[in-house]
Amino acid sequence: MDQAINAIYGEEPSITALAIVVNDQIYWQTENWDLTADLPGILSTWTGGGGGSINISGVKYIVLSAGQDHISATNIQGQGHIVGCPCKSGKIIAYVSPDGDNRGALMALQKHAHEI
Repeated sequence: MDQAINAIYGEEPSITALAIVVNDQIYWQTENWDLTADLPGILSTWTGGGGGSINISGVKYIVLSAGQDHISATNIQGQGHIVGCPCKSGKIIAYVSPDGDNRGALMALQKHAHEI
């Protein structure tokens, strides 16, 4: 798992935080991010096919697209992006810095998801 996480960070430096979700619970997350309180809303929006918004640590992100294979959301005030995709053990969710490319970040997650 560590090797895959390092590969994601190396490939997409605009990803500054990650969380791995197994059985709808936080399995692991970076020290700079805590999704515990916001996870039920994120998963509900994601599995519901998207639409609307998600809130993380009081910041609202508009969902751009969501489906079984991904979620992509952005903050319209320029506070960053959220992307996620399924991984071998469950789901992986990432925070992407405001100047980052959420599409590129999602592609990096998807590329390495089978290793996590």
